[in-house]
Amino acid sequence: MLNFNGQQIIDYQSPMADSSRWRIFQLRPNDIIISTPPKSGTTWTQMICALLIFRSAKLDQPLGTISPWLDQKVQSVEQVLAQYEAQTHRRFIKTHTPFDGIPYFDNVSYIFVGRNPLDQFFSLYNHYKNSDRAAIEASLGQKLKAPFSADPDKYFQQEIAKSTGWHHFETFWQAKTLPNVILLHYSDLKSNLAKQISKLAHFLQIDITMEICNWLSTFASFDYMKENASNLAPNSIQNFWQSDHRFFHSGQDGFGRDFLSVESIQFYDSVKKRYPLDMIQWLEHGKSTHR
Repeated sequence: MLNFNGQQIIDYQSPMADSSRWRIFQLRPNDIIISTPPKSGTTWTQMICALLIFRSAKLDQPLGTISPWLDQKVQSVEQVLAQYEAQTHRRFIKTHTPFDGIPYFDNVSYIFVGRNPLDQFFSLYNHYKNSDRAAIEASLGQKLKAPFSADPDKYFQQEIAKSTGWHHFETFWQAKTLPNVILLHYSDLKSNLAKQISKLAHFLQIDITMEICNWLSTFASFDYMKENASNLAPNSIQNFWQSDHRFFHSGQDGFGRDFLSVESIQFYDSVKKRYPLDMIQWLEHGKSTHR
């Protein structure tokens, strides 16, 4: 099972996910894989794909059932594979696995969504505060590590020092010129959602007018998704969240920098220097010229 580099896919393991499931998942031509770091616009992109494929906001199942997180251990691998195998529509598959852990095929489409790491952290911090730890542990059948630090600066410096999120982005940055890979950015989605829907439709070879994209953008808006959180928030049926509505916390850009101390921002600036400047500029601001 080869990745985009022509090498064996890498297995990523965590208490929540097991990417080795990709080794037995049977991809179909025209499948869509949405691979993002957490809280970077995953559910947003899943909703956009659903709107483009079904041309309706009235989903007959929760979004997380139509497009479950393939690697997540909440369901057995047999259950998740059966869900996807039963689907007859064009499938859009959620994962948080980096690109070097996913099988690569020319006839499959791969979507990455980036977000300013400071804003991603702000969203992730609120995400964990909204989590129902007992419900998650019950679904996984195991105890998790000690709760995250309530001190946002301490938690941020722990998270930003990890290589996982940076590596995830690096794998897609290396592959950004492949014709079946697209990099979307959270800020671009915020600034002109209809245009980004049109851009994604073109990439997926879905014939659609700008008028319809404008109409669909209403149902992919932050307000609409928050109002319909019980049907759109992932793992809502497992009661993972203290509030489904708060899963869609604020959707704002720029909050992360104001949320953190000067010392944390300086630490972030030192970490990002390890990576290419053009890569960091895109991750922080979007507006890429790459498709």
